[in-house]
Amino acid sequence: MVELEEFLQFIFQNLDDPRVEFFKKMKFGYRHYFINVTLKYPEDDQKGRDSKTLQIIIDCRNNCIEVGQWEELIVFENPELTQKWATELEKVYQSTISSDLKEKVNKFFNNVDPKDKDFGRRWKMKDWFNENENENPTEE
Repeated sequence: MVELEEFLQFIFQNLDDPRVEFFKKMKFGYRHYFINVTLKYPEDDQKGRDSKTLQIIIDCRNNCIEVGQWEELIVFENPELTQKWATELEKVYQSTISSDLKEKVNKFFNNVDPKDKDFGRRWKMKDWFNENENENPTEE
């Protein structure tokens, strides 16, 4: 388990690397955290694909951590280790959730037919007016 702990610590320290994808899902009322590390094959050894992905799953329902590629996952059953990493990853998730939502909403509104641009503009105007109200509150 020491090797798993050290590996998870390394991945945790590199969550902001663009080759690392991190997300959370809820299944049956339990938290599941997914970390995908995607690296490119060397150009001379691509095996029909250009990259490979190592998946790490923190499964709070079954109190286990799964590590591996595709269906070749190694399962580590350890409730304490699972809870420790779920707690650490939840902190990261909660700290980034607002910016992630803002990014997804902006990305959605950016590439639409000109006839539908008014919808996104109304959303943006709401933000602008709220910012102006906070900066210059009217006195009553």
